[in-house]
Amino acid sequence: MLGYAIDHDRRALVVVPEEAAMVKLAFDLYLKTLSILEVAKRLNSLGYTQKRHTTKLGKVLGGRPWTKEAAHRVLRNPLYVGKVRQKDQLYDGEHMALVTPEVFEITQKRLTMRSAGKCTRRTRRPEFLLTGLIQCIACTSPMTSSMASSRGKLYRYYRCRKEAEEGTFCPTGLLRADEIENAVLAQLREVARSGALEERIRGELAKGDSAVDDALAQRERLTAQLGELSAEAQRLLAAFSGQGATAGSKLLVDRLGELESQMDRIRLDLSAVEVHLKSCEVRRDEGEHFVDFLNSFDDLWGMLVPQERRELVHALVSRVAYDTEARKLHIEMLDPKQSAPPAIVTTSPEARP
Repeated sequence: MLGYAIDHDRRALVVVPEEAAMVKLAFDLYLKTLSILEVAKRLNSLGYTQKRHTTKLGKVLGGRPWTKEAAHRVLRNPLYVGKVRQKDQLYDGEHMALVTPEVFEITQKRLTMRSAGKCTRRTRRPEFLLTGLIQCIACTSPMTSSMASSRGKLYRYYRCRKEAEEGTFCPTGLLRADEIENAVLAQLREVARSGALEERIRGELAKGDSAVDDALAQRERLTAQLGELSAEAQRLLAAFSGQGATAGSKLLVDRLGELESQMDRIRLDLSAVEVHLKSCEVRRDEGEHFVDFLNSFDDLWGMLVPQERRELVHALVSRVAYDTEARKLHIEMLDPKQSAPPAIVTTSPEARP
């Protein structure tokens, strides 16, 4: 998390001074400009980047340019005012705040005021982790998010979309979002602790390293070929300049044309190799970062904002299906080898209103 590092010995957050200054600057810029996009632009113009992360092997990951979305996550994160989120409640944390409660409160009010009424379309609720993943087996239909209030308290549910849109009966009813999501998270924690997913990721990274070696060898061969062709072209140009227009001039010109065509093809191949190498580098960085996250799953999960939590779940899970008859939740990971066993949900579907 930008502004902090994890002290694994004390299981606590410690402030990273350089990053903390960046967080404070982001809040200051927003209160001056009232523009999240302008905050991102100013941070980039000053040479600041997003969080950098050093792996156990000493490799530096992250450091991407600021975007509007990244700046918004910083401005909305209660961690920076000394709070931690547990479920839907905020509690005082043991870490040092980076901004004052007054600055954080006024920032939240300004953000809310400027976003109110600007978008009439229905936006995705980031606090629903499984939207787009969870399905109703009984109706073979996706399940959608639903909210209801009772005695001043807000409740979150998943319900069959087919029933909601077509009015047909669905035996699944309303499923408490907290209980379904907790069952999924329990499985994710088990996968993270087992090390199986980390082993698979490292296996894929090893394959990627082999592909990088092949690409580097190909780049070396192509570069050598390009050098040879370029040298031949230089010799022919020198010969052409020295002999002037002769009977052999046409042959020299034709050969120079052939050489240029060959060099153009090699340059295209070299460009493709460079793109492939860059793609491999990005995948390795993301893979290493993901492995480090798995190793600190419990420590880091509580620090994520709802949108980040949702993105993480969607990066790991391909499908969640609720079987009403068996009262089981089937969780399918993106890698079929890592599919979790069915998780028994101990609660019954909510009674219909």
